[in-house]
Amino acid sequence: MVTQKGIADLQKASRTRDENKFDFYPGQVLHTKCRHDYCNVIVIKRDLSTKREQWSPSKNASLRSSTKFDFANDCLLCGRSTRDQRKKGNVSVYQLRTSSCQANLGLLCLQRGPGDKWAETVRGRIEYAQDLHADDAVYYQQCNINFRTGRNIPVAFQAHGLAGKDKKGRPEDEDRLTAFSKVISFLKENDNEQLTVCDLCQKMREYLGGEEPYSEEYMKKKLMKTLDSDIVITNIQGKDSVVTIRMTAEKILDQFWKQQKESEISTEKFGIIHIAAKLILADVRDIRYSKDSYPTREVVGDLEENVNYLPASVVLFLQTLMNKKNETKLKTASIGQTPSS
Repeated sequence: MVTQKGIADLQKASRTRDENKFDFYPGQVLHTKCRHDYCNVIVIKRDLSTKREQWSPSKNASLRSSTKFDFANDCLLCGRSTRDQRKKGNVSVYQLRTSSCQANLGLLCLQRGPGDKWAETVRGRIEYAQDLHADDAVYYQQCNINFRTGRNIPVAFQAHGLAGKDKKGRPEDEDRLTAFSKVISFLKENDNEQLTVCDLCQKMREYLGGEEPYSEEYMKKKLMKTLDSDIVITNIQGKDSVVTIRMTAEKILDQFWKQQKESEISTEKFGIIHIAAKLILADVRDIRYSKDSYPTREVVGDLEENVNYLPASVVLFLQTLMNKKNETKLKTASIGQTPSS
């Protein structure tokens, strides 16, 4: 049981440990060994030394305790050296000049919330240095912006840093997500072209300014997850993994009626023809076929089988166009399979 004198010793040890725990009170029950260790000067020195080593970042993770953090040359936020970048003059590097900046950074660490590895690392560096202004601490401006706005370490500076909160799996940076979103828009705007997954990866590289895009396998998974049933990935005419946007009849008609409200009556006829063509094209694209097996001679020679192979919309269109009373099914089968082949 803690006495008044014991409380004074505990509070003194708390200040020495820089923990500022003052919630001790007479009669409080503590383990005798725990209280002795907490107040022991030798144990306090050992704990403080361990704490400093733990929060002293290094340029080599395997030598964390043997290399001190160079506040005058390493970015306070991401931990990456600023020397080469300052020589090139192509990246903004600033010096932390006032104690108020240090206090503001401490508040930001708290605001980013528990579990944020980047905030924990920065807070550790602040506690280790005590006076960042005296240590001539520097930082990259882009890191400063990202840290203050709750984002992750910039992609260019992530080699020596920790990115964001501790989440399951590998975190995805915002630049790649933005580039992927642009890839989706590009795919929808160029639906008539036979774009492959490889083409989309190259497009993503362009949006990232030459940085590494998703792998083809990961791009395929992301497309399927994002667009779900609206996308089909197949092998067409020797091209691997051709990506096609599947336009359902509901989507096409909805798009048509929206456009109709904005168009003049005189263009209605051409609008109907255009929408009919899109509906037929959507049905043709939905045809499933395999190059691994071929129909038998009997099936190829059977007129009914050839007509049944066609989408109903194609059959209806051709029979209406050719006057089904006078024309044979042979023309329907032969002409109908032309856009399907």
